[in-house]
Amino acid sequence: MDIQTQGLDPETLEQNWSVVHSLINEEWSEIDQEALTATEGNADQLVDLISGSLDCTKLRVRRQLGELVVL
Repeated sequence: MDIQTQGLDPETLEQNWSVVHSLINEEWSEIDQEALTATEGNADQLVDLISGSLDCTKLRVRRQLGELVVL
């Protein structure tokens, strides 16, 4: 599945990674910080990490990340 079709633009995510990284920390503080940093803003890796850590669907994570990216 193309991640961009779910409201998350990978390019925008990478360009705004430092801001989005902070927002992810606020939204999902239980995410392992080293693993989060290691994704370096890669959208697919980030979705896998968050969905696996929170036991929720990738679609839900994509939508929520898409919202964070445009904040």
